[in-house]
Amino acid sequence: MSKLLILFALLFSANMAYSQCENNLNNCDCYLNKGDNLFLQKKYDDAKKQYLAYKGCRPNANIDEKINMCDCENYLNKGDSLFSQKKYEEAQKKYLSYKICKPSATGIDKKIAACKKQLEPISEQKKPELVSSVSPSESSESVPLPSLSAAWWYNEGLKYKVGRNYSEAIQCYRKALDIDSSLLEVWNDLAHAYAYQGNYAEAINCYAKVAADNPSEIVWSNMGICYQHLKEYDQAIDCFQKSNDIVSNGSAWYGMGICYSNKEDLSTSKKLSKSKECLIKAAELGHEEAQKRLDKMKIKWQEK
Repeated sequence: MSKLLILFALLFSANMAYSQCENNLNNCDCYLNKGDNLFLQKKYDDAKKQYLAYKGCRPNANIDEKINMCDCENYLNKGDSLFSQKKYEEAQKKYLSYKICKPSATGIDKKIAACKKQLEPISEQKKPELVSSVSPSESSESVPLPSLSAAWWYNEGLKYKVGRNYSEAIQCYRKALDIDSSLLEVWNDLAHAYAYQGNYAEAINCYAKVAADNPSEIVWSNMGICYQHLKEYDQAIDCFQKSNDIVSNGSAWYGMGICYSNKEDLSTSKKLSKSKECLIKAAELGHEEAQKRLDKMKIKWQEK
């Protein structure tokens, strides 16, 4: 089967799955199907959101590779867009990030060179280029390009994250942010790393920076989970509500249900009713843990 036919088959399959999801939004797998469909349309930001939503719905699912693929392809996509707008310096940064993400990618060196040529003064364009083949960590004599540094440190952090070495990952993310503090994706991954360490207060601070500039249901839900771990249930519920205000999602409703069941300032009957209400909404949106908890609650009620 030719590559063209394979691509067509993938696109047809994704479109069919997408159509089915349109009529069944309560299925957790729809996040994955929508993500695949959007990826094939080169809508990498939207695809990543769906993959992250799928991960939130099924935390143990092996989805990280697809999320990373969205990041990589997005660098290239945005680089091409910026180049067409004659924003050569910004385009170069995206191309360099793509090269770090996919070292074996073909054709990217030509794109980087095209940016450099546009950025050089006319008197400098005929001078030979000096290109270091050594990464910043391999030689103290190599001087990384300023545009490469933040992306390089960020990708080093991602490597440590994959190995669950969160302390080293945090150091790398911090170095990336020292160079460019506007990188929301780095703030987001820094928040993840702190959360995995159990440092929920720092995680909340980082998520707050992301939410201030680019609020999403996922960021608010993650912040709510951190407050939940700190047993600050009112703040957690507020975050989960903000998540649902953007897009009603199982993760946020589930979190709210757990928080209400643990609030000490509510009567037992009030806690149960509020918790049950939220868990039902979470289960309707395909959250498997919410359904399991509801089943356990039902068994307890029957026993009484």
